[in-house]
Amino acid sequence: MRRWLVLAQGMWALVRELDWRPIRAQAETPPRIALLGAGPLVERVTRLLGTLKPVARGPLDLPLQAPLPDLTVLLPGQPEEVAAAMQRAAELEAQDAGAVVLVPAGHEPSPPGGGYVVVDPAAPESEEQLALTVLDATPSERKLALGRACLPLRGPLARQLCQETAMANAQFALLANLPAALPGVGAAGVGADIVILTKNQILLVYKLAALWGARLDSPRALFLELAPVVGGAFFWRTTARALLGLVPGFAAVAPKVAVAYLGTYIVGGLASAYYASGMRPDEARVREIEHEARQALAQAWRRLRPHDRRAAVEPAAAVTPPATPAPAH
Repeated sequence: MRRWLVLAQGMWALVRELDWRPIRAQAETPPRIALLGAGPLVERVTRLLGTLKPVARGPLDLPLQAPLPDLTVLLPGQPEEVAAAMQRAAELEAQDAGAVVLVPAGHEPSPPGGGYVVVDPAAPESEEQLALTVLDATPSERKLALGRACLPLRGPLARQLCQETAMANAQFALLANLPAALPGVGAAGVGADIVILTKNQILLVYKLAALWGARLDSPRALFLELAPVVGGAFFWRTTARALLGLVPGFAAVAPKVAVAYLGTYIVGGLASAYYASGMRPDEARVREIEHEARQALAQAWRRLRPHDRRAAVEPAAAVTPPATPAPAH
């Protein structure tokens, strides 16, 4: 028990330095969605939104009152309506509002073009594609609120958050280990890199707690509760050796980069599993999360290869916060 207390105290030393208010405000501000059109995908989108009621619903040319919705989903019912829907979406995006045009398979205009997403209304396997399409069209500062309000979006957004933060941490690890390519970064990164990596993980965990409907008024309580679940995974020196066993062969040339990615993804996966169910994940689920992390790293490795210096992108944005029923605790 003392071990978890020490880990929790170490986490809290970093937690208290962070300003949680922007993330909490984003998560707890209800999202505003409009559904325009009467195409065959209306039922699918309505089911995806769960209990969230649109602030506007009607024909494609329905006037929208200010302030504009965070996201407007346009659902043309006929091929000849697609052009008008794309024009409406472009007008909304020009006003910094999110918009997406969803066209059912078989209703594409001729000749086909861009500016819309084709979804098969009869294909269950397209559920993930539809969720990611809606999330991608949503302004970044409103995604967390949308996922918190819509249960079907939580799983896809949780995986997206884990992948994005893992990539940011891996890129930072790459920067910190390229002193020859970036003078000063290597020296500055000694010691500081661990702090940055851990802060990014902590921010990820708080976002996942917000996404799965947890109360956000006490970050300290959240992390005290989570300490036994993630264990030493927050602390790079204590977990790096274990993670090295998970590094795929293709990534063995840059173990620090791979460990940064895997460690961050696994922390996020463990936290997400816990907040989704209110229970500590069992060994089988932990192995699944480790497998997911390896697969995600395999997909991301092309951008992370150390010899491709174009992949070395400053991930500072991940350090500063951007600005199923709720789990039982």
